[in-house]
Amino acid sequence: MKKIFIRGYSESRFCAGSKGFGIQGKSISKRDDLNSSVKELLDSKESYLLEVMVGKENNVFPMVPQGRGVAEIVLSKEEI
Repeated sequence: MKKIFIRGYSESRFCAGSKGFGIQGKSISKRDDLNSSVKELLDSKESYLLEVMVGKENNVFPMVPQGRGVAEIVLSKEEI
């Protein structure tokens, strides 16, 4: 994912794109920021995009592995 750098800070294309449509957005990459960011999202009265950056080595389940169909969804690391 490429980043957009504006006036000393960066944000992802998703957040920059959401702002172009008038939607608030935030990108986080630290687990410590998750609870406060989700609260901020839920407290928002308008549309809000929260992008949570997950390390490449961390799998997010459920998932559909590359080369498999939707019917072959994987629910845990043991199924890979």
